[in-house]
Amino acid sequence: MKAIGSGLAGRVLPTLLLAAALAACSVHMEVLSDDPGETAFLTRRPWSSMVYLAETDSGVIAIDLGWRGGDGAFDDGLEQLGRDVADVRHVFITHSHRDHIAGWQVVPHATFHVHEWEAARFHRETDHSDFPSALSEVLNEADAPSPGDVRVEAFGRDTAFALGRDTVFAYSVPGHTAGSSAYRFRDLVFVGDAISYMPILGFHGPSRLYSEDREEGELNLAALFRKIEGTGVRWVCTSHGKCAELTPEFRRRTTGVPGT
Repeated sequence: MKAIGSGLAGRVLPTLLLAAALAACSVHMEVLSDDPGETAFLTRRPWSSMVYLAETDSGVIAIDLGWRGGDGAFDDGLEQLGRDVADVRHVFITHSHRDHIAGWQVVPHATFHVHEWEAARFHRETDHSDFPSALSEVLNEADAPSPGDVRVEAFGRDTAFALGRDTVFAYSVPGHTAGSSAYRFRDLVFVGDAISYMPILGFHGPSRLYSEDREEGELNLAALFRKIEGTGVRWVCTSHGKCAELTPEFRRRTTGVPGT
């Protein structure tokens, strides 16, 4: 199996890396640092994955963790908040692709929140089915915690997590992966890779190459936008540092559904 994977890598990885290079820049990521109590940064290996940090009454929260080896960027981000790693209490995972969870070893003491349909993949007890992720798991060592390495609290439906005066709202948006989730926090919603971005093409729905079911993802994204109507959300951000204002045109472009 490894020999087959290695042959495929020679043909496919250059294409993936080119796409990663084109998409590496951030878009409107500065909106995630408007408040002194929040910051966001990118971890790079081999492409940019975002980590968002914010202070709450219940300690610092993180949304996604980026690549392994991003601990230097993590420390810098916490320094901006006047905090250290021990202050990170909760981690909210949008999905379990390795470029968003590999930094788990930086905060193994935190409580990890992940959809129950994603939990087995978070622990690599089950493989991802999209081709790039499956290939990556063949060629690389697992960057995932084993059961017992971290405390995981899985949720099975839309859920609210009370953090003192703040609340994180979790929504199920399967499609990119079976257990993909979005998180609403203040005037932001983090959608993981339920939305993708490419230069020139801009924002659109889940990537067909990296997603398990793109059509399902678009339908669930449209449902998410309906759920958050009237909640004060202004910005939508992906797990790769791409943010956009939540406008009717943005909703149409990312879901393909007029009047979403």
